[in-house]
Amino acid sequence: MSHTGEYHFNQAQYERALAYIAEHKEIRDVLISGGDPLTMGDDRLEWLLSRLRAIPHVEFVRIGTKVPVSLPQRITPEFLAMVRKYHPVWMSLHFMHPTEVSPEVHEACGRLADAGIPLGSQTVLCKGVNDDVGR
Repeated sequence: MSHTGEYHFNQAQYERALAYIAEHKEIRDVLISGGDPLTMGDDRLEWLLSRLRAIPHVEFVRIGTKVPVSLPQRITPEFLAMVRKYHPVWMSLHFMHPTEVSPEVHEACGRLADAGIPLGSQTVLCKGVNDDVGR
């Protein structure tokens, strides 16, 4: 983080993480998360996906993200074409409540699914928000 709170892509940190993953053949599943990865530009995310796909023992690459829920217009044809090159890539979408599924979010999720990206949902139960089926 910079002093303004803005996130900056730190290639050196990613290089260290990639070296660690490459050195540890027992790592089969990699989750890209934290500081939502879809806030990175396509070029930076592609760099990371290409590097992960170059490690032979990495079988599963997953992206954890809230962006399709909070910024559905991020799911562009260009983004989908880029991700398709690194199939299979799974996405774990972070929803808090069913009311978040606006028509735009529904369409963005449809574009992801139509691009062959398996989707899962990850929801944290929050008291008073989504902890009762009647809400």
